[in-house]
Amino acid sequence: MDISEYSIQAEVEKRHWWFSGRRTLLRQTLERFIGQRSDATIYEIGCGVGNNANTLKRFGKVTGVDISREALSFCQDR
Repeated sequence: MDISEYSIQAEVEKRHWWFSGRRTLLRQTLERFIGQRSDATIYEIGCGVGNNANTLKRFGKVTGVDISREALSFCQDR
């Protein structure tokens, strides 16, 4: 994928109801199972542009893994 497409993807994933709702469900599920902990070690496999990392980081240290080097580079730059 062209590196410029990642910024578009990041904006769509940030605002679109599907992705927003999915992050809400993820947060609620983690709160149910691990509570208010903030010391978990979290690996996000297939992190893409990294929008889930902001939700996950409240629970601990997040490490994103993705097959795309460009996606990982985009995440690190953000």
